[in-house]
Amino acid sequence: MKIAFLSFYSGAVDRGVETATAALGKGLSKKFEVTIYQAGEKTNDDLNTIRLPVNVDLMRKDATGTLSRRFYLDYWSRKIIHFTLKFLPYFFRHRYDVIIPTNG
Repeated sequence: MKIAFLSFYSGAVDRGVETATAALGKGLSKKFEVTIYQAGEKTNDDLNTIRLPVNVDLMRKDATGTLSRRFYLDYWSRKIIHFTLKFLPYFFRHRYDVIIPTNG
């Protein structure tokens, strides 16, 4: 079985979902083919990671509670959709059985 994780913030920050993605990927890779797609530069040598670079301003403030955030039109939502669209060629080329998006 081929499994892909889409983890936008992996390689850029180490918080909850990024750490959980690495742990799940490492555990699942013992029995399955696992690839983690991330926007950040830092990679984990134990995992098969592919970087899909997206230029982001990590100091940009969150738009929580705004109308643009509710409709997923804020800065971070637009960056995540850009990242997801970059993944589509890999999706069609590798024909993953399971895709797990972790951010957004």
